[in-house]
Amino acid sequence: MTIHVPRQVAHVCVSTAAFFMSVTTPPAWANTPPHAADENTLIVRNDPGGSVRKRFEQIKQLQAEGTKIEIREGFCLSSCTMYLGLENTCVVGDARFGFHGPQRFAGKLTREQFKEWSIFIAQFYPAPIKEWYLEQGHTKVNGYYKISGAELIRLGVQSCDEP
Repeated sequence: MTIHVPRQVAHVCVSTAAFFMSVTTPPAWANTPPHAADENTLIVRNDPGGSVRKRFEQIKQLQAEGTKIEIREGFCLSSCTMYLGLENTCVVGDARFGFHGPQRFAGKLTREQFKEWSIFIAQFYPAPIKEWYLEQGHTKVNGYYKISGAELIRLGVQSCDEP
């Protein structure tokens, strides 16, 4: 899967990402670290999200290595949902996903920055989820739109339970 970033979005999102999106450290209890079932599979459990910039860098590395991503248990919030558009990603029906609009951890994004970050994040979603995210999902900035893995499977995300 090739990820296309429009030039103006790439400039804003990549060259100034450190300014717009700072890195946070979730509390230790909030995240059970992902682990590998084998050396080429990443199992995701209880991932609270975090920096879009860091997730983007991780996704590039996972794509280059051909890593399979299995979102199997608990929750996948915020930037964790960016895994959904990767061709080697699957989910289980019981997993819970939380979507919200882009945020800057120190202050507000301008209207233009909010739009650019929304488009940047949305490119990582399969078409039906991308459309929903750009129409509605990015509008919530306090809390999350909660969606089950079963609903995402119904929308076309690969199930880990099917071959």
